[in-house]
Amino acid sequence: MAATAQAAAAQASDTAKHWWGRAKVATGLAEEIDEEAPNSSLLSSFNEATTLSKTQRVYGFGICVGCAICFGFLSTLFVVMPTKFAVLFTFSQMFAIASTFFLTGPWTQLKNMMKKGRGIAALIYFGSMVLVLFCAIKLHSAILTLLAMIVQLGALAFYCASFIPFAQQMMARAIGVEMSF
Repeated sequence: MAATAQAAAAQASDTAKHWWGRAKVATGLAEEIDEEAPNSSLLSSFNEATTLSKTQRVYGFGICVGCAICFGFLSTLFVVMPTKFAVLFTFSQMFAIASTFFLTGPWTQLKNMMKKGRGIAALIYFGSMVLVLFCAIKLHSAILTLLAMIVQLGALAFYCASFIPFAQQMMARAIGVEMSF
């Protein structure tokens, strides 16, 4: 009698888990799982372990944006101290970029950043962020840090302009540089 009750309880629990899983899929809180064909390869196991749900992506995005805003706000408190300002502002920018990785995935975002017209600006932007941190932390040079910061902001503006049709060409003409894309 007790075994029958335990079996019935186990079956009810499995049924409840099944329907709860279906409800999650229907509301978009979980990805649909193909129960008939389990993947046991190493690559699929790695992909499953590193894939984030929509909820996790939104949380990651929110946390990174929050950190970007905090570091950006803190950087404004140190405007008179160029090296501290540059380090905090650069960390703010790094968190802002990291937040976009959560929305589209890092590989997709990097591919989008390296598209024609954006790649050079993105590489200069990343390089200038490294240069800002190097000048501020290792060299302790306020002048070099400010110069690298100007390059960083220019590369950021040029990268953002790549999303607006003809904006990069207009910016290049405004500063007197001839470009062909």
